[in-house]
Amino acid sequence: MSVNVISTFITKSDLGIGTIVGGSVCNSLGVAAIAGLATRKCIKLQKWPLLRDSITHLCVLMVLTAIVWDGIVVWSEALILVILYFVYFAVMLSHKRILAYINNRGSLATLLCCTNTNKYRIDNQKIVTICELTEDKWKKERNVDSETQDSTKPASNSEGDEKSVNKWMKIWSWITMPIQIALSYTIPDCKKNHSLYPLSFMMSVIWIGACSYFVCWMVTVIGDTFHIPDIVMGMLFLAIGGSVPEGTSAFINSRNNRGSMSLSNTLGANTLDILLSLGVPWFVKCLIPTSWGGGDVQLTTSDLPFNCVGLILSLVLLNVISAGTGYRMNHIFGFCCLVCYLSVSVLFILVGMNIVKIFGIQSTNTC
Repeated sequence: MSVNVISTFITKSDLGIGTIVGGSVCNSLGVAAIAGLATRKCIKLQKWPLLRDSITHLCVLMVLTAIVWDGIVVWSEALILVILYFVYFAVMLSHKRILAYINNRGSLATLLCCTNTNKYRIDNQKIVTICELTEDKWKKERNVDSETQDSTKPASNSEGDEKSVNKWMKIWSWITMPIQIALSYTIPDCKKNHSLYPLSFMMSVIWIGACSYFVCWMVTVIGDTFHIPDIVMGMLFLAIGGSVPEGTSAFINSRNNRGSMSLSNTLGANTLDILLSLGVPWFVKCLIPTSWGGGDVQLTTSDLPFNCVGLILSLVLLNVISAGTGYRMNHIFGFCCLVCYLSVSVLFILVGMNIVKIFGIQSTNTC
């Protein structure tokens, strides 16, 4: 949101929406690729959370495409995004009831129509469960034996590894020392004094805003120097940097065999970025009088509708890959997502740089 606030009110460019569009592609396919490639074993994905978040994100993308189609955002269109933000929260809070209703209808239909099939399925599940338990027990015993054998072996390279890690940690601490000193003196430690948590929160927000302004200024100047459109700079640098937390979370969740949580986290972040990070700054700017620098939001990049359609394509590709792998997250899933992410990103950049023209689309540079 900080990047879009700065690009909307200060730089008056498309850097904010470019960051969100690029971040959505990175979250949908790039983070999914990280999660798939980081898996240690095949992870079964839950269909309901993926379909729920995909349908919700698809509806939001269709609304965004309709809003940016004419290149102007008025107050009523921005208000729609803000309203959908609260609707999204209502759906998320009641998703358990919706799922229970769907399961009850499915169970009733199965009891009425498929009694014999249900019996065979229960028998099969019992057999599979016994095999899985036996296999898991054998794996655990084998792991215990291997750990016992490994513990008897001398650790030859442990001291060298610790020295190399400590060396890099010292280098990193020296590099980040100015930042640590500045943050320690400006942000109160609320662990020592719990009553200071509002001040700690406000100072953290101020630091995020200041860093976002500094990054936006550098990216805008670099893009203008090399004649690169703002939306391309947002997709290249800011979007990838903004997706680092989601990528780290996906890596950790996949290592802990929580693949569905990784995908739900990224798709939910994309939806909130569009509804909150775009809707609120646009709505506030539309309410400000024109004499004070407000009014309708003018989108200078003409390829935004194409980018929104590309977001829909990336979402469809994610679901196709999931269905193609049998809703299992493995290395094949991660590799397919990586190839699709690179393909969509390269296409966005080529269109944004006017190297490839689709339907006469031509991007413009702003500074």
